[in-house]
Amino acid sequence: MSLLNALRAPLLALVSCSSLVYANLEPDPLFIVEQLKSRADRHVVTVSDFSIPAATDGRVHIIDTDTGDYLGMFSTGYWYSGVNLPRTENILVSPETHFSRSTRGERIDVVSFYDGDTLEFQGEVSIPPKRFTPVKMQGTSLITADDRFLVVLNHTPATSVSVVDFVARRFVTEIDISGCFNIYPTGDRSFLSICGDGTFLQITLDDQGQLSSLQKTDTLFNALADPLSVSGVQDGKSWHFISQKGFFHSFLTDGKQLIANEPWSLFNDKEREEDWRISGLQHLAVHQQSQQAYVLVHQGPPESFEDPGTHIWVYDLASGNRINEIELERMAISIAVSQDSQAQLYSIAANFNLPFLFQMYLYLMEGEKSLEKHLKLVLDVYELNSGEFLRSIDEIGNYPSYIQVWPATVKAESND
Repeated sequence: MSLLNALRAPLLALVSCSSLVYANLEPDPLFIVEQLKSRADRHVVTVSDFSIPAATDGRVHIIDTDTGDYLGMFSTGYWYSGVNLPRTENILVSPETHFSRSTRGERIDVVSFYDGDTLEFQGEVSIPPKRFTPVKMQGTSLITADDRFLVVLNHTPATSVSVVDFVARRFVTEIDISGCFNIYPTGDRSFLSICGDGTFLQITLDDQGQLSSLQKTDTLFNALADPLSVSGVQDGKSWHFISQKGFFHSFLTDGKQLIANEPWSLFNDKEREEDWRISGLQHLAVHQQSQQAYVLVHQGPPESFEDPGTHIWVYDLASGNRINEIELERMAISIAVSQDSQAQLYSIAANFNLPFLFQMYLYLMEGEKSLEKHLKLVLDVYELNSGEFLRSIDEIGNYPSYIQVWPATVKAESND
């Protein structure tokens, strides 16, 4: 008897038994949509990712920073610029750009709506195909303080804004803001834009989202000698900005007028001689309850003001004094803080996944570019008050850069 014939019977028996086992398997249920747990009493952040080098595949990642769990993700199209998080409705609002043939064809700009419990797509509103697509995502879109209108920055290279009524889910109008860039909410239906001559433009919408008033302030900073970074942070009725040379600027607004406080320096003379300066893409965060500012810094030449930071310096807003220093576990490009009493500090950090000595070997032998292929960006979590490192969440997209704290939704009071 040949070896093949000798093995045939056992093999047929095994196949037959396997068929019986597979025949008893229950079919997998299809089309089940998971629900996110309530965000009450826990820390959840969104991380926006413009997905370099695959810029057609922008994404928003949802992370539970208490546990390190990755909760979900949805795709947001070409060269993404950040999600918007209403305060009174459990949805995510996303200005997006798509092309009819993926990387070519008709450009289509939309504002998309996603369910806050399931991340399912709910619908969209078409807007003019002019949406601004920068590396720094802050100030490129906003929701008015009354949660009624979404405003999206356009650049063609003329600047304007598109206004969407996201309650009625319809496009309202386009407003010209020539000479000014980036947008920041102030009063219920008003916002600011920074202008190239050192002024601010103040824009107010009416109840229908149409332009009600538009006026310029006096010159409030020197845009040529020391321009403001666009990474502003809102603190109640104030907006805080840091200039390229490391001066802290605060502007108080009630939606009608803008009052500039006297700027103060982040760095003393010795620190400036040591080349300390601001860092990264999202370099400023403010904890409103403690009135403390957190600034991402590093040492380097003037042109390195967007390089990754190595430390976070903590300042008392009332006095301008530095009161603490946090040395980061890893260099970071962006930071944010939660606003609760058990607050956390977040950073998007560089993780090389290589032993330090091997990193140094590659750097010395082949230069800085040799390290880039080993670089992974991760989300690091710290305890805010102590600066204690808590955990790191790995593998968050291709190029995450913008962190937003997603608070528990507070439903609007009924008008009935």
